[in-house]
Amino acid sequence: MRDVHVVHVIESAAGGSLNYLVDLCSVVRSLGYRQSVIYSRRPDTPSDMSELFPRDVHLKELDMGGATAFSAVLRLRTLLINLDPSLIHLHSSIAGGVGRLASLGLDVPVVYTPHCYRFTRRDVGVTGRVVAWWLEWFLVRLRATVRVVGSQHEYCESMALSKTSPVALIRNPVQLGSICETGECRMADHTCITVGRLTKVKAPDRFLQIASSLAKLHPDVEFIWVGDGEARHEFLRQADSLGVRVKLTGWLPRKEVLRLVERCCVYLQTSLSEGLPLSVLEAMGVGVPVILSDIDAHRELVTHGVDGFIAKTDEDFVTFAKILLSDPSLRVAVGEKARQKIEEVYSLDRFKESIRAVYNQILHAGSRESEYMK
Repeated sequence: MRDVHVVHVIESAAGGSLNYLVDLCSVVRSLGYRQSVIYSRRPDTPSDMSELFPRDVHLKELDMGGATAFSAVLRLRTLLINLDPSLIHLHSSIAGGVGRLASLGLDVPVVYTPHCYRFTRRDVGVTGRVVAWWLEWFLVRLRATVRVVGSQHEYCESMALSKTSPVALIRNPVQLGSICETGECRMADHTCITVGRLTKVKAPDRFLQIASSLAKLHPDVEFIWVGDGEARHEFLRQADSLGVRVKLTGWLPRKEVLRLVERCCVYLQTSLSEGLPLSVLEAMGVGVPVILSDIDAHRELVTHGVDGFIAKTDEDFVTFAKILLSDPSLRVAVGEKARQKIEEVYSLDRFKESIRAVYNQILHAGSRESEYMK
């Protein structure tokens, strides 16, 4: 068998999708495969992309969004032909669409990880979600693809699109060793934190309303939002209007984010929709209790009242946060249960073994069924 070359294609080169790809590249490198990454640059894409990946991963920038999408298909096809991959792995909806079109007619297997299907996103209008569903339905039939998803609800969504195209459920990994280097999680008594892009899908307005209500009950509580985005100015304006003291850090290096989360006592996530949020997994991995909005991805992550809390309303968020802020022993107990779940279900070793099995099966052109494909 010739030298294996895996080419990753990602348009959303920021946030959780990028962190997932960085982890994946480290895992694939340990399997001895050569890798290239084709990515698009967004305003929140790190400037030091080359420093995030192993040195032997070749990076190539290509605009895949907006009005250039059609030409991106042609340019990506040319790149793929020149790179001569053994396997193409597409990440997120835009790269998934452009990549499947660009690879038509190429004798190369394609893997697609949606990182939250666009048709499930509550920040997208009804018409947009319907169009996104039909595009996914069409593309999965147009180009043979193995879909690799990180959560049970994404697996069900994938099967609803097509029961004949293979789907592998490989849960997103958390590198616990790189987070808690000291083996101890230090929690401040009155700090609530969240991590994510400042955009409608993350519901920053809801976060501020919750913070405002909670601050009236706990005047000494502090709030931190790690991230940035198009809603930055509106977020700061609303925070000022509500009188909420919130620290907006902007984007930070991943290790700094993890250290900051580790020092906080409550993690809040108000998202309207998610795939399987890496930021929540990492908070749980360092033993920080999480309070999450009532969506499929979050319900899959935690058992309510055991290793986290699911808040159906803003009042629930405030109530659960008030309880945790007032009870350090409960924070420790819930955080420890969360950490145990991450170690058991979302470990990097499990992820590595699953990726190895799926990649090897595809590369060796064996059966289309395996322990990880249904």
